[in-house]
Amino acid sequence: MSNIFSNAYEKLDDSIMKCVNASVRAYNWTTGKTKADLANKLLTIAPIAESTGFIGMSYNHLSLLPGSIFISGALVFLSHITQERNKKTDMLEQRALEDGCLDFRVESRKEADGKIGPLCAISAGFQGTFAITRQDYLEFTGYLIAGGNLIRSASFYVMRADYFPPRKSAVKKGLEKLAEIIEEYKPLIFQPAPVPAG
Repeated sequence: MSNIFSNAYEKLDDSIMKCVNASVRAYNWTTGKTKADLANKLLTIAPIAESTGFIGMSYNHLSLLPGSIFISGALVFLSHITQERNKKTDMLEQRALEDGCLDFRVESRKEADGKIGPLCAISAGFQGTFAITRQDYLEFTGYLIAGGNLIRSASFYVMRADYFPPRKSAVKKGLEKLAEIIEEYKPLIFQPAPVPAG
């Protein structure tokens, strides 16, 4: 019985990772930046949504405000710690790519992210369910927390993706190609017109 569930989970996880790898590849091609940069941007957005949700929950109940502020601070701190780990992982992964080998620390981090990412997604599901069942006008707070949890989950999935080294962005490449074309056609465009004989 557990084999059926584990097989189903593996297929779901493989499908999610295929989409995440394509997204990271597109991000790298477009911006020239690595997956750690994308994950860190997601981790900057996640605590904003989550904190807004938690503090918004205390709108009617000021007694909840100190707890909401504490949770918000903890989420910001957790995001900061994770961002620093992402930067370190990025350096280790780049060094491993240059050396042509795998780094055990990177692989163990990917394994841990494979457990944390789904937990954040499950938390988002619970928060979304909680928001749907609310009977007051503050259900948006649950949606904000759920959205923040999903964004946080996405950052862990992004860090599990394949590594693509930093490179020139698509915009820079396009501008360089445009400059080459202009240089190529400059003599033709600015060539003086022949004077008619006569």
